[in-house]
Amino acid sequence: MDLPHVIYVSELFPPRRWAMARHAHEANHELVMVVSGQVETDMAGRVTVAGPGVCKFHQHRVPHAERAIGGQAVRLLLVAWREAEGYDLTHLPREVPDRNGRLRLLLEWMTEVDPGPTKQRILDGLLEVFLAAYSGGASEGGALAKVRRQVRERLAEPLRLDDLATMAAMSPFHFARTFKRETGTSPMAWVRDLRVEAARALLLSTSLPLRAIAPQVGFTDEFLLSRAFRAVTGQSPRDVRRGMSG
Repeated sequence: MDLPHVIYVSELFPPRRWAMARHAHEANHELVMVVSGQVETDMAGRVTVAGPGVCKFHQHRVPHAERAIGGQAVRLLLVAWREAEGYDLTHLPREVPDRNGRLRLLLEWMTEVDPGPTKQRILDGLLEVFLAAYSGGASEGGALAKVRRQVRERLAEPLRLDDLATMAAMSPFHFARTFKRETGTSPMAWVRDLRVEAARALLLSTSLPLRAIAPQVGFTDEFLLSRAFRAVTGQSPRDVRRGMSG
């Protein structure tokens, strides 16, 4: 079985208002890690927001658009490669959090490989390790995976830290500490971000007014949703919908 063949590895510092129109990679796959800032990706009708420590997979021939949001400077690490016979990538998720820093370390290592006759072989080998780590990062098991599944199913319901800890069969203190260690964020901040992401998707895919979207994603009213939306994305819901029509 051949190794995937790395085409390029790069570190990018796009401008604050960076945006890429909808495009697809015809000859290669691409993985992009957000090191700083926030990047919104619209792929196959699904809109997601990736912050620091999130790695995104762009499968070849799948159209997607990207842009920086929140007004912060963006730093990206990326690797692109040609598909190799025998490598099935259909199981790879679109996004994976870099829980232990291993993905970033591997990407930075790839950008620092010295030129020479063995460079391509080293890059291809590091990519194979990277893809194994990326796949492993998607297979989150145990209590935290259970909580994540249940929260996504119950997004419209009022959820407190005690509720999440009960899902994980832990004390609230132990759960909050474990969640922070594994994900880099607090449980309730993660719930807020998930709700904002769901609201953004509804803003872009429906004509529902904000007052109808708010209860669907767990906010009691449109004002609380607007406040959280701006805190997470740096934009108002109205700005997002105006940008879509403009």
